[in-house]
Amino acid sequence: STTKSTVLNVDDTPPSLKVRITRSGNTVTVLARAHDKRSGLKSIVTSFGDGSSSRPGARVTHRYRQSGAFKLVVRATDQAGARRLSARTIRVKKR
Repeated sequence: STTKSTVLNVDDTPPSLKVRITRSGNTVTVLARAHDKRSGLKSIVTSFGDGSSSRPGARVTHRYRQSGAFKLVVRATDQAGARRLSARTIRVKKR
């Protein structure tokens, strides 16, 4: 009887993620940089925390239409499914 062995390389290291947010009134621009040298980057998605749809991309702009505190979350996912999150609270006041 012959036994074969296979080596599987598992990439469970999440991608690196750097996020910069700029504001002008109730409008935010999110600039995200993500990198994964092992399995490659699959996506960057931003959720704005106000019930609006999440938006894909490394640069997204969003206007908050109501006052309040919102949890903005940027999620980078690599080809292996590992994720890194960056979250910030965005406070919007009525104008």
